[in-house]
Amino acid sequence: MFIITTMSAPLVFLNRRFIPENEAGVSVFDRGLLYGDGLFETVRVYDGKFFRLRAHIRRMYEGLKILGIKPPFTQEEMEIFTRELAITNRVEKGFARLVITRGEGILGFSPRGSVTPHVAICVRQRTVAMRAKEIWSLRIHPHLISPIPLKSLSYLPHVLAKKEAEEAGFDDAILLNLKNEVVECSGSNLFLWEDSKLITPSLASGCLPGITRAEIIKVARQEGHHVIEKTVKPNDLHRADGIFLSNSLMEIVPARIGKKKGMDSETLSLMYELEASFAYHRITSLR
Repeated sequence: MFIITTMSAPLVFLNRRFIPENEAGVSVFDRGLLYGDGLFETVRVYDGKFFRLRAHIRRMYEGLKILGIKPPFTQEEMEIFTRELAITNRVEKGFARLVITRGEGILGFSPRGSVTPHVAICVRQRTVAMRAKEIWSLRIHPHLISPIPLKSLSYLPHVLAKKEAEEAGFDDAILLNLKNEVVECSGSNLFLWEDSKLITPSLASGCLPGITRAEIIKVARQEGHHVIEKTVKPNDLHRADGIFLSNSLMEIVPARIGKKKGMDSETLSLMYELEASFAYHRITSLR
């Protein structure tokens, strides 16, 4: 039985216990810390309700199968723990972060000897705007990457791409795979408007199968938009009538390449319509 006591400090869930977040800690031998050997998920909370929590947990567990990590809890239990935290911490607008690592093991890359995965969940209030600017400026990252389409704790190439983009005066970076194909941005999926069609890199590019990406594709098709998942090259970015990013925290973020001017009035109208349709879909899907 899991018992939550009333405490002033926000709680987190860590390995079968609900404890104050300022008392939570992991071993220096945890493989998530040492090698990024684990997965995470980030889920938005609106008015005390989650958007697609089960889909996020399902994606995490599918990824754990690929990594050969057997979680100590069922998907249903993970959902219960996350919802209990949101209620206990009185989170109305914010996010949940779920992390599962392979746990502790002997030093070295081999996962042998790691038998007890570690699980951590936090649910935090976050009322500030998720993005500071209305339109983001993007640059194409100059270094090709070999993407892993998992929500991995090993996100160093994405972190460095984001860091270098910001240092160069941009908001984010567009990542290319070893075939010089567009994959995604540092922490979001990418969409293009071209001749009123909505285009996004296919999963074959190595991009993350984003939960919000899938919801946007579904909503756009329901609204009658022609959505194409295909190989996207850097030149396609410069020809596009408009660009936007998507992830669970920011939802939809209009963007441009470098100093290129924003979208024309027709494309901007399509963008506003899609944003409104997605917002309505999200509100009616909260649980």
